[in-house]
Amino acid sequence: MKKTQYKYDVSVLVISYNPDRKKLISTLRSILYQKDVHMQIIVADDGSKNNYFDDIRALFEKHGFSDYVLVANEINLGITKNFYSGLVKAEGEFLKGISPGDYFYNENTLSDIYKYMKKRGLDAAFGNAVYFQMNNKTIRPVHKNIRRPNLNVIYDEKKYRYSVVKSNCWLLKDYTLGAAYFVKRELVLKYCEMILGKVKYMEDVLYRFMLLDDIPIVHYDKSIIMYEFGTGVSTTKESKWKRIMLEEEKVIEKLVIADKRNDKFRKKLKRYYSMNRDNLLTKNISLLLTSPGTQFWKICRILHVRLGKCYTETSYDKQFMSKIMEE
Repeated sequence: MKKTQYKYDVSVLVISYNPDRKKLISTLRSILYQKDVHMQIIVADDGSKNNYFDDIRALFEKHGFSDYVLVANEINLGITKNFYSGLVKAEGEFLKGISPGDYFYNENTLSDIYKYMKKRGLDAAFGNAVYFQMNNKTIRPVHKNIRRPNLNVIYDEKKYRYSVVKSNCWLLKDYTLGAAYFVKRELVLKYCEMILGKVKYMEDVLYRFMLLDDIPIVHYDKSIIMYEFGTGVSTTKESKWKRIMLEEEKVIEKLVIADKRNDKFRKKLKRYYSMNRDNLLTKNISLLLTSPGTQFWKICRILHVRLGKCYTETSYDKQFMSKIMEE
């Protein structure tokens, strides 16, 4: 990345649509309580009945915080366009997205990962997440929950395996949790513009396209996010969203096929997309014919899951969580 002067270390982008007020305010508190990092907060609202911007302004004023931008979209645009409407306001070197109901892990989350990225000269990374559910106003970590991606080891900074990462993501669909990314703003902007107007809801596919272009996204082996399980698009059980995601995956495949670049992996991927994958059997046959070497990593992934080696963390900073959820 070329050298640029940045106004902030990090821009935190909160994307919101008909949020729960208490969750929204607690999420903002988890940002405001971050230490030793120069940051900007952007709240992009996607045409909510009540965006709570007056409450947000009051909260920022109470904390003496003025480095913020509120973006009020008049109509519902969909997640990607809402994300982009906030993204273009970002002036930080790195971008961290977050949704109401999700929280930073502790008060040093942003400063720690920012220092890590700067020390190693990295442009993109993802951290660990603690999945939780609320029960009687109490945080209950989800136990024996399978992390995303399952195979963190292939994203190790010192042993990064480009071809394996691409196969794992694009062919085996072992995706990274979107809420866990921490990436240079220019990169996010470039790849968001690539899918803008094409992918309406699955904005985090932009990170997959980075991997396709051999941009390394390394694993930062620390918890950075408290992720509310079952409320986001990727973990909801609602059939509506399952259907929408399947439709958007077809759009994503068409984007890959339409790309005129034909490096070795893209050729493999395009061939796979052209084959019959109507059921599990035909998918496995197509995968075997297209990329036989991927079977090894598929087996590794299955073993990791069955041996319980890829569960998400369950420990969390109770003092910090109590602080941000105070009335």
